[in-house]
Order: sequence, then structure tokens, then C-alpha cells
Amino acid sequence: MHPATKQYVDAVAVGLQTKPSVRVATTANLVATYNNGASGVNATLTATSNGALVVDGKTPIVGDRILVKDQTTKLQNGAYTVQQVGNPSTPYILKRVETINESSEVPGSYFYTYDGNTLKGTGWVITVADPITFNIGTNDIDVNQFSGQGSMIAGNGLTLTGNTLNVNTASATRIVVNADNIDLATTGVTPGNYTKVVVDGYGRVTSATNPTTLAGYGINDGQPLNANLTSLSGVAAPGVIVRDNSNNMVAKAVAVTGSGLSVTNSSGAASGDIIIVSNATNANTANALVARDASGNFSANTVTANLTGNASSATILATAHDISASGDVNASAVSFNGSSNVILATTLSETGVVAGTYFKVTTDAKGRLTAGENPTTVAGFGITDAYTKTESDAKIAELEAKLNDLHLYIMSRL
Repeated sequence: MHPATKQYVDAVAVGLQTKPSVRVATTANLVATYNNGASGVNATLTATSNGALVVDGKTPIVGDRILVKDQTTKLQNGAYTVQQVGNPSTPYILKRVETINESSEVPGSYFYTYDGNTLKGTGWVITVADPITFNIGTNDIDVNQFSGQGSMIAGNGLTLTGNTLNVNTASATRIVVNADNIDLATTGVTPGNYTKVVVDGYGRVTSATNPTTLAGYGINDGQPLNANLTSLSGVAAPGVIVRDNSNNMVAKAVAVTGSGLSVTNSSGAASGDIIIVSNATNANTANALVARDASGNFSANTVTANLTGNASSATILATAHDISASGDVNASAVSFNGSSNVILATTLSETGVVAGTYFKVTTDAKGRLTAGENPTTVAGFGITDAYTKTESDAKIAELEAKLNDLHLYIMSRL
């Protein structure tokens, strides 16, 4: 008799079903075909291709127990015994462990691994959503780690010495590992705001300045700022400076096309401002802009009719015209000559639907009823999220059967 391990005592203390140890536990999905046997009894996993089975860096032998815990289809998870190791001519075959191949034996099962490159010395427990209704081969089986001093693995950038993980750095000038923290190494740049910086290949600022000149920023296509800008490089002719479609600065003259306005000093060559002069007048003058006089009026013959207000009289139409409506709304034609108001008597066009009460209707884009019916079934109304009476009766009968089975199961356990 051997003394009980701490893992065994811990498992018993929390009500787990401690099972004999497994040699290794999977670390990824096994590409295999599952056969549930007789409700789990003699259930097997058979590789879909030939080749030897390797689990967690180990090659099991016939009779080894393996914990399969990472299947994409979770109902395949569980404890298996190696029936056939597999080779280039045959696939490997696993069969569920005989003491854990029935639905009542699976929930709460606890395993300890004694081999494997990464999971040696770890403890695992099987959990299911509902132990009472659990059926092997039907419901998902989850396998979760419960304990294990050997489960610590040094990932990228780490080294493991005993139970201590150490952080490695390629250069202490970039990352500094202190007693209780990890920090970036300083580059000698004083913290602050800068407008020009130099960075290294790791994106760190290694130098920084705040230039105040074009040269300081390395700009060679800018116009230097002078107290009085007397010249612009590349622009010699007088005129108004503009940027053309080629992004060049050029001199242009201001010109006016048509009558009523004129420009003085259009090129800007003379002293003084460029001035646009208006020749607007309230007189009836050719080729001139029209302006109101000092009283806000126009001179006679300049505008020959009132600009605002209502006309004092209007002539009726010499020939009367008919106004009517057709389409979705109908109205009989009414004669109109402008002498009086016209009122159209309109009515909606018929859609062919017999007047009545309907539970299901069809409308057009204008909201008019174009079809109507009175369905008597769920399908007739287009309802897809409800059972028909026949389906409901079947579901109730199925539920009664399950409740009866559950009652018999519970009574068998009392």
C-alpha cells in the first residue's frame, strides 16, 4: 500500500471521482473518427490517416491510458486506452476506458498525468453541463485543469528555472528588468514637447529639438520671411500673385468683362490699391448698371412695371382649358379660363379588392390595399417561430416520455 498523494486527497475533498492516472494528456485536437459504440461502451477514436500516435511529445504503447481533452467536437473528450499505436500502414485506435465509458461514470472524473513534455504532473477534472441528463456521445465533455506543479511553461522571451520565470532582453539599453517591474531604458532625451525628433529602429526618440528656421527643419522649398518681402523667387512681372493649376506662383492682372464695372491699377504696378469702379445710374442709360436714386426709386422708363405687389388687373384666358386627374386618384375634367376658382372632385381608383374584413393584406407603395385574405393556419400567416397544433402535441408527448424516463431513473437510484 502506498501513501495517498496530495492531489488524491484534494480531489476526494471536493467530491471528485479520482480515476487511475493517465500517461499523457493531449495538447491539440486529434484528427480521428469517433464511434460511440453502445452508448459509450466500446466507443473508439480511429485516426483518419495512417501513422504512429504522438501525444505531448510521447509515443504511447498499447495499453497506455490517454486523456483526450482538446477535441473540436467536445463529446469525443474523455479517457481512452491505446488499442493500436499506428504505423505507416495502419491508423492508431483508441477505446474509452472501461470504467469511464458510461454516462454516470464521466462527470467529476479526476485524472493525474505522469508523463509528457509539457503536461507531466498535472491534474485534470471532467465537467458536464448537467450531470443528471448527461448522455455520453451526445453531450459535450469539458476537461479543465485542477492542479499541477509541472504546468508552468516558459513562453517567448522567458526562461524557467525551477519555479522562477525570468524575463530576457536582447539589450539592456532598450528594456530594463528591475526587481519588481519592467521598464523602457532611457535614451537621454529630456521629457517634453518637440517639433523635430530622431527615432531609432525601435521607434524610440534618441534626440529632439525645436527648430525656428526653415533650414532647421531641412526645408529647402520655402520662402524665407523678411521684414519687407520685396521679391518672390521666380515671379518678375507686375500683377496680382496667384497660384496656377501647376502650383506655380505667377503674376496676373485683374480685368472685367462686360459693361458697368471698370478696374484701376489692374496690374498693381502703380502705387495705390487695385480699385473696382461701378458706373451704376438711376437714369435710363445704355450699357450701365441700374441703381435706385436717393429716394430709393427707379427713374421712369428704366423699369416699366412694379417690381413688388399685386397686379391691379389680369386678362382671362382666350381659350379655356380642361383640368382633370387620373391614375391612383381620378377626377372628372373641369373647364378653366382663369376667371374663377376650380375645384376637382377626386376619388381613389379601385384596386379590385372586394370590400370586407381581412386578417392578412397586401399593400402597394402608396399604402393601398391590393389583396386580402383570411388564413386559418400558422403557415398561412407566414409565422415561422411557432409550433402548429400537431407539432405542439408531438413535443408535449416527447416531453412526457422524457419526464417518465427521468422519474424511472430517479426511482432506480433511490
